[in-house]
Amino acid sequence: MNTNTLVRTKQVDRTNPSGNRNHSIVSEVDTLLWRIKARLEEKEDTGQVVAITSCCRGSGVSTLIANIAVQAAKNQLGPILIIDANTSGPRQHKFFRHKTKVGLVDVLVGDVAPHEAIFPTSVETLDIMPTGLPSLLESSRVFGGNCEKLFHWARKRYALIFVDLPCISEMRHGLMIARQAEMTLVAIRSNVVRRSDAVQDIERLIADGVQVSGTILSRQTISTPRFFRS
Repeated sequence: MNTNTLVRTKQVDRTNPSGNRNHSIVSEVDTLLWRIKARLEEKEDTGQVVAITSCCRGSGVSTLIANIAVQAAKNQLGPILIIDANTSGPRQHKFFRHKTKVGLVDVLVGDVAPHEAIFPTSVETLDIMPTGLPSLLESSRVFGGNCEKLFHWARKRYALIFVDLPCISEMRHGLMIARQAEMTLVAIRSNVVRRSDAVQDIERLIADGVQVSGTILSRQTISTPRFFRS
């Protein structure tokens, strides 16, 4: 799936002719979204957490997360929350033109409550928790209990929580967050990441207690989404 051209802050216009590239990408995102939803149907009594990471930087995870969340909101699957846990390269605040510096990091170190770090977007029923200041992670202690409380709180208020994770080699605190997800997907960049390396990365995540549910072949030359079990 080529995620470079996916729409950022606006809902995708489904009325585009079928020959339009945006229309094709909407279809791809919808396909992935409904596959995710189908796998979570057995646990609809509480909000579900879906995290996406990658085997290397530049795999399009942040853009994919933003567009899946927008499509979920359009399909009335909300309320939806995006949590930007990519402390190595946060992008969600740019996609949604959000300038407030308070975010996830502030919650993890205990400086603010979860609701103080969540902000509405221009898309109805879609909220965002930006990263905040990653530098706080170096100067403050992160409490695992704060992470658990955050997701316990979020599950009661949102139907779907999408988590934007850093790549596996830069996971660090993201690993604690990934363990909270019912489903974690790994983006494998086409023609860049070798299968053997991807298998090792996935096995490492599983050994660390992360529920890896599948992979996404990203940045393909042919725009065909691939979603398969690892």
